[in-house]
Amino acid sequence: MLVNYEKRYFKDEIKVWKRVYTDLQNMIHWHKEYELIYIRKGSAEICVNHYCFSAKPGDLVMCRGGDMHRINSTRKGTVCDVIIFDDEFLRPVIRGRSFAHPHVEAKLLCEKKLGADKVFSAVAEELRQKDIYTYEAIKSCIIEFFIKCIRNLKCNVENQDGKTHKQKFTGSYQKLLQYIDNNYDSVNFKTAAKLMNFTPQYFSKIFKEISGLTFTDYLNRVKIEKAVNLIQTTDLTISSVAEKCGFVNIRSFNRAFKKTTGKTPTEINNSYQFIKNLQPAGKNHDSFDATISYTYVEEY
Repeated sequence: MLVNYEKRYFKDEIKVWKRVYTDLQNMIHWHKEYELIYIRKGSAEICVNHYCFSAKPGDLVMCRGGDMHRINSTRKGTVCDVIIFDDEFLRPVIRGRSFAHPHVEAKLLCEKKLGADKVFSAVAEELRQKDIYTYEAIKSCIIEFFIKCIRNLKCNVENQDGKTHKQKFTGSYQKLLQYIDNNYDSVNFKTAAKLMNFTPQYFSKIFKEISGLTFTDYLNRVKIEKAVNLIQTTDLTISSVAEKCGFVNIRSFNRAFKKTTGKTPTEINNSYQFIKNLQPAGKNHDSFDATISYTYVEEY
C-alpha cells in the first residue's frame, strides 16, 4: 500500500519529537500521534484527509492521530516547524472533539491570541535543556494551547457511534487502499468509486486531492511494486508477472513499469529497492520516514 503507516520511535519517555525543515516534500502518510505544523516562511500545499489547502507564514495545521496527510513546499526556502507528540497528552482535553478544519490561518491565530509560535518555541527550549520536569512542562504547554483552541475555534463532536464524519471518511478511504492492495490484479476505477459510495467524477477528484495521484497512476504503482517483488523472489517469466499483476498485455506492463521505476523489467535485480520509503502499511518495519526531500533540518 502506498499510503504509509509511519511508526514513530521516540528517543525517551517524553514522547515528543520536533524538527524544523526547509523545502520539505513528503508523501501521504499517517501515524497514531498528533502532529502540529507551523509555517515560518514561504508556502506549502498541505492535504489532511480530504482537505487540501495552501498554508502561508504564520499558519498552523493540526493533524489528529490517524489523519492522512502530506506536505509539498511550493516556494523555495519554505520553512516548516513540526511537532509530533503522543496523543495521550490530549485525551483528558479533547474528549470526543475534533477541529472543524485542520488549517488555522495566521490572522485567526493572532485575533484569538492563541500563541502557536510560543508553543513551538517553548517545546524547543524544553527539549534542548531536558531539565527536571521537562515532560510535565511540555505536556502542560500543549494542553494549555489546546484548551485555548477548543475555546476559540469551531469544533466537531463525535456522533453516537463515536466517530465524526471526517473520521468515518478517513476510515473508508484507508479500507479502500487496503482493498486495492489485496485486489490489485482485478480492482478497477468503477469498483473503487462504488466502494466509497461516490460518483465517478467526485471519486476521481477526491482521490487525486488526497493521494496526489490519479487512481490509475496509484493502482499502477501498487501493481508495479508487486511486480518488482515477484521478479526478485520467483522464477516467473515477465509475461507471467504482468498477467499476475493485472495487466492486459505486456506492452502496457512495460510502459507502466518504465514510468514508475525508470527501468525495464529485465533490468531489475535483487539489490533494486522499489521507490525509496514506500513500504506496506501496517507491517512491523523498524522505522519509516515519510520525508522525500528537504535541504535543512534542525532536530530536538
